[in-house]
Amino acid sequence: MTLLRRSLLALFVTSTLAACDTDSESTVPFKPEPLQPDNPIVQDYEVGDSIIKATKESLVITDLDGNEKLAWVDSFKGIDFAKVTRFQHSKPLDLAETVDATEFGAACPQLKATTQEQLEECLNLNIWRPADIAEGSDLPVYVFIHGGDFEYGAGSEPLIHGDMVAAQSGDSNEPVIVVTFNYRLGLAWYALG
Repeated sequence: MTLLRRSLLALFVTSTLAACDTDSESTVPFKPEPLQPDNPIVQDYEVGDSIIKATKESLVITDLDGNEKLAWVDSFKGIDFAKVTRFQHSKPLDLAETVDATEFGAACPQLKATTQEQLEECLNLNIWRPADIAEGSDLPVYVFIHGGDFEYGAGSEPLIHGDMVAAQSGDSNEPVIVVTFNYRLGLAWYALG
């Protein structure tokens, strides 16, 4: 290879590599990391003469302008509201002195598989509200009754969790309380007719 060719090749390689290294800012917009919810916080709430241990949870919501942000909700899960007596009407329960409302309660017995354990003692409810609501606030209550033709379903099914509705309502300054609950299904329900 002649000296001229070597010189031209070296010049070409050097200029190509030099063009690759620039100190200028990239014109490609930076895409931020997606928001991640914070870890839940277990808190005690005083309700009448009872202490309810519940969870303060964060969720990633999208506001009306399309921006993602964190919103906090208080969730009270698996609160027993009635005592099941087999083949008889259930009996209302008073709120216990201490209530652990950090996990969903059992689902009522049914033929369909559920994410929760299925037990006869299944009459429990779940409540979500935007976090940091002032005590004594008069809020509307949205009660969602799960479907399933009185044969299957539970108030703890992931598609009907009230956390996102409560979080969005708090962000829009129109807070609501969301309630889901279990009711007896199948033969246990029909026997009361």
